[in-house]
Amino acid sequence: LQALQHIASVIFRDELPDHQRLVVDCLDFRRSKDAELRQMALFLGEKAHRTGLEQKLGPLNAYERRIVHMAVGEVPGATTESTGDAFSKTVIISARK
Repeated sequence: LQALQHIASVIFRDELPDHQRLVVDCLDFRRSKDAELRQMALFLGEKAHRTGLEQKLGPLNAYERRIVHMAVGEVPGATTESTGDAFSKTVIISARK
């Protein structure tokens, strides 16, 4: 699914308005995976805020990390940071100081 999305994005890159992304989904597979990842991020963000302990999530690709950063951004008292190198970074979720 990711490979197909990449190919479609390259093909239609010049036809899409700026800052608009092409997302390929099949039978809501991506939507359900994104929702599951978002729920996990919210849960871990609340847990980090409540306990004060860092929570790790990953390795994740850039698309998945963005979902986590945006979801945890909605949790008051929690923050995120990406660590690692290349394409499989880990997201550290911690209590905001």
